Amino acid sequence: MDKKNDINKTKQRLLDCAEMLFSERGYDAVSADDIAKSAGSTKSTLFYYFEKKQDILYTLMKLKRDCAVERFKEYVKEKGDSASKEDIYRRCVGFVEENKDIFRIAIFEFLKTGTGTNIIMELPNEAFKAFESIFTFTKEDRLRLIVTIIRTTIWLALCDNLCESFDISEDELRKMYPEELP
Repeated sequence: MDKKNDINKTKQRLLDCAEMLFSERGYDAVSADDIAKSAGSTKSTLFYYFEKKQDILYTLMKLKRDCAVERFKEYVKEKGDSASKEDIYRRCVGFVEENKDIFRIAIFEFLKTGTGTNIIMELPNEAFKAFESIFTFTKEDRLRLIVTIIRTTIWLALCDNLCESFDISEDELRKMYPEELP
């Protein structure tokens, strides 16, 4: 096995463990040492790949964004002119819902520190690029998608706690407030 492949595997294992730990415990509750130990590695190896813990979160978000963009490009290839803006919005929101743990962490970090806004904004901006061959997006289209993604992320971040506090299921909550919830 070549050394470059080993490096990629080590870095990926660190990222996978970080995502799992962040999702289980929350970003603040996870140390660099926790990530390294979970990956069967050392803290010095972790810091070889990532200067600080925040870089791990940023890398995870970039990887999620890249995955979304690939899906969007496949959708454009498959649908061509029959694609709709509404379906694009649904796909973007669906992607955020599928990856709610990492988006939740990113939005909390942004709200707490004021950093990370660029990575949150990159998903819709990259989505627009993937779809520009079939659509022209107005400023209003762009804002609508960005606001929808932020709203969905905040909803997903708080939903579990809200449902638990009021002893209600997510489905019941959505039925009660269909217009307000994404």
